[in-house]
Amino acid sequence: MSIRTIILLMAAGTSVAAGAQVKTYLEADFDKGIPSDFTLIDMDDNPVAVSNYQRVETSGSWAANPVDTKANNAAFSFSSCQYDYPVENWMITPAIHIESADAALRWDAKSIHYDLRESYKVMVSTVSTDPSTFKELARIDGEQYTWQTRALPLAEYAGQDIYIAFVATSENKFILAIDNITVGELNDSRFITDDTSRRFVGSASPTAPVSGTITNVSSPVEVKAIECVTDDGTQTMTVERRLSTGEQLDYNFDIPVSLNNVSHYSLRAIPAEGGDAVTLYSDSLFCSHYPKILLAEEGTGTWCNFCPIGTLQGNEMKERLGEDVLVIAVHTRDKLTCNDYNNGISRWISSIPAYIFNRDNTTITVGSVFDEERYNKALALEVPAFVEMDVTPSEQQPGRITFNTRTQFATAYDNTDGRYKLGFAIIEKTVEGTDSTIQVNNSTQINNGEYYYLPLYIPEKLMFFHNIPREGSTAFTGVEGSLPATIEEGETYEYAHTMTLPDNLRSTDDLFAVVYVMNTLTGKVFNIAKADIPELSSGIGGVTADSGNSMIDMRLTGGKLDICLPDSNEPYTITVCGTDGVMTHKVSGRGNTVSLQLSSDKGRCHIVRAVQGRHICTRKIFTN
Repeated sequence: MSIRTIILLMAAGTSVAAGAQVKTYLEADFDKGIPSDFTLIDMDDNPVAVSNYQRVETSGSWAANPVDTKANNAAFSFSSCQYDYPVENWMITPAIHIESADAALRWDAKSIHYDLRESYKVMVSTVSTDPSTFKELARIDGEQYTWQTRALPLAEYAGQDIYIAFVATSENKFILAIDNITVGELNDSRFITDDTSRRFVGSASPTAPVSGTITNVSSPVEVKAIECVTDDGTQTMTVERRLSTGEQLDYNFDIPVSLNNVSHYSLRAIPAEGGDAVTLYSDSLFCSHYPKILLAEEGTGTWCNFCPIGTLQGNEMKERLGEDVLVIAVHTRDKLTCNDYNNGISRWISSIPAYIFNRDNTTITVGSVFDEERYNKALALEVPAFVEMDVTPSEQQPGRITFNTRTQFATAYDNTDGRYKLGFAIIEKTVEGTDSTIQVNNSTQINNGEYYYLPLYIPEKLMFFHNIPREGSTAFTGVEGSLPATIEEGETYEYAHTMTLPDNLRSTDDLFAVVYVMNTLTGKVFNIAKADIPELSSGIGGVTADSGNSMIDMRLTGGKLDICLPDSNEPYTITVCGTDGVMTHKVSGRGNTVSLQLSSDKGRCHIVRAVQGRHICTRKIFTN
């Protein structure tokens, strides 16, 4: 399998179908619109903010619109609305007679916006289309960004007529897409494979783990075994069990790897009673001297019409590689620019949107069309060094942090000229859009995802910027003396670098540190490591406690939270999350008073964060 094929097969949810013909009671793909016998109910009385969308039909609670390609429609529910409370959009099937206990419901779903993951419920009624008669079958909080196939058993409704409802429940998100609804006896042996294996492995061990989860999205099926087929043979994991609809099965294998080689593998399900094996998933691992994190530096700008496409490409890389890639967004000539970092990357990137991988001249890709060949070359670059790091705050000097690194090389180097060094940077994970960082968007292709549907000037609450450099003075030049003059093969070198946090930070709870092992003459990065920066007790980048929390007041009465802010003209953003991390409220605007209605469940904890300019307050609020 070529590297290109690896990438095409690396989506987290890959499904394969084989076997008997599907017996269906209902099927809807929405390519000709939402079927006339479906019932659509808008229960929330919260009008869609139509100015936040383009190229879509937003009337009604649900509407069929093109998705992925012009020829493929899906049912869309819109949740960017005029008021700050959840939508309740119902899409209800006609009555379906369930003949068999093996019947199931299957559908595809995705959140259109990378940062705004949609929530919805799947409900069933044996009475009518009246919403009061439905009960919940499943709840999905934060649907995935890529298409997910999901399935639920309907055995308890055998012999009955039922109505099935998809109920969108998001607040201040964007678009939920539902497609390919099927109800019936799904005898097509279909599985979804979520392979979580690390793509880049080291050569210290002769084997590397392959692991993940298999989900049955067909009718119940007897599985005898799962096989992992490699060039060196076949490994078998005995299962001998019946997988119900929607049931998951974990797999774990250790496959042979060798230095600077690609190890291919394929997963197969073996049915219990004969029949052909079902291919589940195929992929590969790349083995070098050490595991690596691929560094992808993205050149974009909020003023650049085509840069949203570059951002989309970064999102797709993160979906493909997960923790094996770090995408750093180097903004040019806008409010998010870090001058040191921007000046450093200009050695490679002179126009945008663009990417450079590991700062290798052979992997620069520029323009709105992503260069897969150069990207694939970057995946196969040799990894001659390894680095790990932890970050500790200074107890004596507020605002000072220390990067504690440990570096090892697979080859000896003469470093008397000091070309091999460690460099450091501080990165902010997420920056929400403001009136001074509005992204211009000129995406006109439907395969550009959310940017196809977003307007020319993307509204503040719909734009998020990720992995923004905040300090990068040594990220390209390195630190003198951070590596010795003579580098020995296999030796571990410890180095501690202390840095003062820049004074433009609002807090440290959304920051992480990066260390780069690099050749400063060529600029090439051998490997990187990242580590979260712990919350500092005081002195956060020059913002004192007095300029933050004490000027924002929060008071809870019953379930009503009143927030008083210090500046009536300054934009604010308020978010509320549960202890599970799921966001329940997000409000942006101008003014000095905000009221939110929180859940009235007794003893429930809400984590409330209010930001207005340089004033920040984060508190735990417990309802009485």
